[in-house]
Amino acid sequence: MEQITINTTADKLYFSRALNLIGSIKKNHRQNTPIIVWDKGLTRLQQKIIRSLGVEIRKIEKFSPHWNECYSWKFFVYKKSPAGIFLHLDAGNTVLAPLDYVFEEAQRTGIFLVEQGQILEQITPKEMHLRLNPMASLNDEVFAAGNIALNKSDPKVSAMIDELYNASLAGECLGYSQIESYRDKSELKITRDCALFRHDQTIINLILRKHFAEPKLHNHRHFASVSLYPDTVIFNNRSLRHDHIAHVSSSKAISYLILTYCLAFDIFSRIPRLTKKLLST
Repeated sequence: MEQITINTTADKLYFSRALNLIGSIKKNHRQNTPIIVWDKGLTRLQQKIIRSLGVEIRKIEKFSPHWNECYSWKFFVYKKSPAGIFLHLDAGNTVLAPLDYVFEEAQRTGIFLVEQGQILEQITPKEMHLRLNPMASLNDEVFAAGNIALNKSDPKVSAMIDELYNASLAGECLGYSQIESYRDKSELKITRDCALFRHDQTIINLILRKHFAEPKLHNHRHFASVSLYPDTVIFNNRSLRHDHIAHVSSSKAISYLILTYCLAFDIFSRIPRLTKKLLST
C-alpha cells in the first residue's frame, strides 16, 4: 500500500478539537500512523505541544489574497499533502474504530467519499454548474469535502487536485447564499444563486465528477455521523469534546496536563463572546 497520512487543519480556537482527533486516532486506529496538522493560526505554545506528541505541523501559506476565506485553504492542503494516500478529517471529528477500510478503498479506487444527505442542485449555483461541469447531474448525491481520502499516485486524482487548486486561486470557493449572507464578515459581497452554497464542497463535487463518472459514496452514519451509533467509525462532532485528549501521549501525566490547558483555553477564549451574547439578549 502507498504511504498513508492523516491530515487535519486547525487555528488556535480549534486546537482542542484537533488534539481530541489525534487522541482518538492513537487510541482507536494506530499509535504510529503519521498525522499532519495544517496550521491556520495556532499559537507558538500550541505548535510546541503538537510537535511534542510526534505530530508534524505544516503551515498553510497565504497562497492567494483570499486564502483564509470560505475554506479556500482546503485545496491547498489537498495539493501540498505528501504523496501517497491521505485522509483529511476536519478538526472536530473523532475516530472510533480502525480506518483500514478507508485506506484500502482509496488504494483500490483512488478516492474515498462520504455522502451528506443532499443533492447537488441544493448547493450548486446554476452558472457555476454550466461553467465548471455541465455534464454533472444535479440529482447526484453530495459528498463531504472534510472527510475524504485521496490517492495522489492515481493520475486522475492528481489532475483533479490541480484543477481544484486552480479553482481556489480563482476564487471559486468564495461567496454565500442569500440565506447565509450574515456570515459574510469580510464583506466579499458575492451572492451565490442556490439554496445553500457550500464553498469547497460545491467545487469538489462538480470537479471530481469530471474525473470519476460514478463515484461510490459511503454511508455518513459510518464515516461522518453527527450521532453516535454502535457501527460509527468516524464521529463528526459539532461541538467541543475533550474525551480523547487523555490519549494524545503515552504519558498520562502529560496528557492530563495538555487536557487542563485545553479546557482552560476553551473556557477563557469564549468568555468575550459569551459575555457579548448575554448582553445582547
